[in-house]
Amino acid sequence: MSEENLQVVRAWFDAFSRGDTPAMLELTDPNVVFTPIPDTPDTQSWHGHEGLLQGLAQTIDIWDDFSVELREMRDFDNHVLASLRWWGRGPSSGIQMEVDIYALATFREGKIVRWLLFASEQQALEAAGLSE
Repeated sequence: MSEENLQVVRAWFDAFSRGDTPAMLELTDPNVVFTPIPDTPDTQSWHGHEGLLQGLAQTIDIWDDFSVELREMRDFDNHVLASLRWWGRGPSSGIQMEVDIYALATFREGKIVRWLLFASEQQALEAAGLSE
């Protein structure tokens, strides 16, 4: 399944970049759980397609001119670890920001059932039980 999972993650980020919500949701299990940066204060998990969309909006709406680059992916059986670079501008300050994020996708039956975002690769690997 590894190549298929990598293709799903690539297609998901392509759809996200195009703003193609139906294509994103087609690749995502209806009961998906999305947790942005779990170890930060006030983080919550979002459930289902509607929750995923709300969680994404809350996560990226803090930026103006937000964009994401999928930099690298690694497959670990039913997990894919994606290295991302986020760009955006602070809405008040106008300062351009750039942040590296690690997204851990968990798969079941060819669909993403869990999305976790982390500030470090090590945190993502530990969450998947894959510490290096």
